[in-house]
Amino acid sequence: MLIRPLVPILIQEKLKSTSSIYLVVPPPIIINEEEEYEVKEVQKYRKQGRGMQYLVHWKGYGDEHDKWIAESVLPHAKETIEDY
Repeated sequence: MLIRPLVPILIQEKLKSTSSIYLVVPPPIIINEEEEYEVKEVQKYRKQGRGMQYLVHWKGYGDEHDKWIAESVLPHAKETIEDY
């Protein structure tokens, strides 16, 4: 079984809408009937309120799509966060 760090589709839709450049990107992975995308790496972190946020670089996307994401939204990316 291959485990990949993934993020829900709603966050990825925001990423797609911010780019004016057409890119060929990998399709989402379906988990529990929900589309999710793979996190390539965590680049930075910051404290936000009572939790943490991570600057995430998505697999198959350019740096312009990097986004600050709350730890609570990254349940499948725990290993990637720990590696950071």
